[in-house]
Formats: sequence, structure tokens, C-alpha cells
Amino acid sequence: MKINFNYKKTMPKEAILCLKPIYDDEIPVEQPEIIKNTMQQKQKQNVREIVYESENISRRMIIVRFGNKPDSSQKKREESASKVLEKLYESNEDILYFDIRDLGNDGLDLLFGLLAKNYRFDKYRTEKSDETKLSIQTITIVSDNPEKTKTLFAQKQAELEGIFYARDLTSEPPNCLPPVAYAEKIKELESLGISVEILNREKMEKLGMTAILAVAKGSSSPPAVVILQYNPENKTSKPIALVGKGVCFDSGGLCLKAVERQFDMKWDKAGAGVVVGVIKAMATEKIPVNVVGIIGLVENMPDGAAAKPGDVIKTMSGKTVEIVNTDAEGRLVLADCLQYIQKNFHPEILIDLGTLTVETIASLGCRYAGAYGNNRKLLNELKEAGEQSGEEIWELPMGEYYARQIQSSVADIKNVGEDFCGENGAAAEFLKCFVDQTIPWVHLDIAGVSWTKEDLPLANKGVTGFGVRILYKYLINNVLR
Repeated sequence: MKINFNYKKTMPKEAILCLKPIYDDEIPVEQPEIIKNTMQQKQKQNVREIVYESENISRRMIIVRFGNKPDSSQKKREESASKVLEKLYESNEDILYFDIRDLGNDGLDLLFGLLAKNYRFDKYRTEKSDETKLSIQTITIVSDNPEKTKTLFAQKQAELEGIFYARDLTSEPPNCLPPVAYAEKIKELESLGISVEILNREKMEKLGMTAILAVAKGSSSPPAVVILQYNPENKTSKPIALVGKGVCFDSGGLCLKAVERQFDMKWDKAGAGVVVGVIKAMATEKIPVNVVGIIGLVENMPDGAAAKPGDVIKTMSGKTVEIVNTDAEGRLVLADCLQYIQKNFHPEILIDLGTLTVETIASLGCRYAGAYGNNRKLLNELKEAGEQSGEEIWELPMGEYYARQIQSSVADIKNVGEDFCGENGAAAEFLKCFVDQTIPWVHLDIAGVSWTKEDLPLANKGVTGFGVRILYKYLINNVLR
């Protein structure tokens, strides 16, 4: 449901439902007695709804207490959304007046959280629950400087648009969005000034993208590679390149996954969704950055024509790879995409994302994305962007120990390392083989953070869109530098 936003400097007299965040250690603007009483109560009830009468009209105020200002943070403000949403779902009001005069534009963090948490992928449900349906159609933000608030919130709206688009793409069932349909769908982004080029199977064969084609051999759905360019000011500087793994369904190929692990593999295209989502966010907000993205879209299925353990392929880079495990397909997809983007765009910075290894999940759980790279400055800048955005990364090791694991006796390298010996590091070393080491490069393994089996403060069960926020913040920081 689309929500309209208005901006005002004073609270209209007709306001019925008001959401008012406050700090405990500051005196609220237009402090009515009810807020005084709430703040004087000793219990730390963070969200409280008050019904009162003013000018013969019954009104409702949802008060959100963030404690003392020095103890508050963006994360705490955003994650207060869940309890507030419960109140709003019960409101049956069309208009919400959101009074942030006490917090200033810090209050927008709460609004961001409300909108992020309210997202649901329910397009295929014919009956939708009224219990989680937001009746609000208009949100009027009341602030001391409406124009500044509007500008700041526009950045957050663009970020949300990117997150929601990534969630939408990744949440699609595999039969509804196979690779070619995925590629065709994102052509709609051309209206934002994003150039979208699609490579079909024939073009990929001519280019020698044998690694992606090997993964695709077992599927009746043909693969596609999509290149997205956004450069609104036609900058001549080298672009920042983003590379995303888009395995629209991963059965494991002939090395078939266990039944209980297959269901989640409709989400194995999360890396591609993030790349598309963050570029959409940048274009929506018209951020003056030169960025190019490439996503490899493919299905990994078993079939008489499928790639087999023991096959040797020659990748687009010219390197040969022995396929030891057909379920280590994501790194093959990324390898050809990395080669294409470097050969054709000569990027200044190279960042790839994918749901790559179980070992990264075993190392970090579902709290952090794993980060691997060849450049300390880039790793530090991404870590900073992660801390600022709430999507945090943790650097994991690479090096000779892991590189030895992918040595092959019949090809240049093999596509998998050793189980229980840091195979995630071996996967990163595999990708490193396809990266020009003069280019700052980071690989983000988002396997543990791309979807959730339980409700989170900013996402319900399903796809999280992790990766959009950290890259959006990194790109904005890059522009400001």
C-alpha cells in the first residue's frame, strides 16, 4: 500500500492520531499534562498509548520514550518500530501525525523502522490478514524545519525503495521469476536513468562465459547476465563496480542438496537483488555517483546435460576450473561476472556479494556478513558503513592456507576447498583468482543474513534485503569524500 507524506511546522487542530517520540531528559514541545505524567512514571514503558479529550474531540497519542538522549542511537530508534506498529494496526485511522519536534530529525529513524518492519511479501496471497494491515494512508510529519526534514527523509525513502525492491526480487518463487524473467523485469528501472543491458545465452557463449553456462546446463530455464549502469553526471572517472550472485534456484545440481535445505534455495539470488536494489536507491535519490552493477542469473538443476563432478571448464578469464562439487556453483557465476566487469569497465573499486558458504554462517551466525578482501582501506570503509547503517560485517581470513585447498592436479584451480577447514576462506581465494590485484576488492558473503526464520526488529520472516543499506551508505560516503 502506498503511503503519502506531508510536512508541517505545527500540529493541525484536526489531528486525531499522533505519534510522538520523546527523550526523557528533554522538555517536550507543547508539553501537555499527559506527557508530563507519562515521563514522571518510574516504569520504563517505552511505548504507551494515551486517549484524551481536547477541544471536545477524542484524540489518541502514542508516546515513544527513547530514554536519555546520550543513551539513544539510530539502531535503538529504528528498532522501536515493532511495538508502535502493533498500536497502529489497531488504530483504523487514515492519517497519522508524526510529531518529531522533540527529537529533531533523529525521529525519522523511528519512521524508517516502521516502514521497514511493515513490509510483507504477500502478492500471491488471495486472503490477507487484517491484523497486520496498516490502515494509515497519509503520514504528516510535524517538524521545526519541514523543508530540511523532507530532504532528509527523501534519502531514507530512497533507501527503503532499494531495500523493498531487493526483498521483492529475492522473495519471488522460482517458478514465477526464472532468470530471463528476472532480467526482463529490471528493465523497468530504465525510467530512473539506469542503463540496463541483458546478455542472453548466445551472447554469453560468444564471450566465453563458460562458468555461468556450466551451472545452467542442467536447467530448462536459460541463464541471463544483466549489466546496470548509473552515471547521472557522465563522470569520466572509473566506476565503482558491484557484482551479485543470482542463482534463482539452487538444487545443488548433480551434487543434490538434502530435502530440508532445498526450500531456502529460492533465496539464493539475494546477492543479485542487493546489487539491483542499491543501484535503484542511488538513482531514486539522484546521488551523483558512477556505479556499474552486474548480476549473473541462473538455475542450478540436475539433468542429463548438467555439469558433473570432475568436469573441467575454461572460464571467461582463460583460467581452467575443475568442478569437484556442483553445489559450489555461486563462485562460478561470480567468476565470469568479475571478469566481464573488469574487462569492460576497468573499475576503481570492486565489491561482490553472494549467499556463498555454510561455513560463513557457522563462523558468524546470522548477525554479521563475512568480509574478505585485498585492501585494508576498502575493508575499513565498508566496516564503517556497516556500523553506520546497522548492517555489520566481520572480516574473516584468507591466505595461503586457504589457497592451497583449491589447488587442482588437472586444472588451474578447483571450485571447492576442504570441509571443516575454513572452506569459506577457500571460496574467497577462488574469487581472488579472478580479480586484478591492483583493484581494491571485497567479497561479502551474505549467506547468514539474507533471510530469517524468525521476525527481526526491521524485517519479518523471509528476505531481509541485507546489503542494500551498507552499500547505500558506503556509496554516499564515497561521494562525500
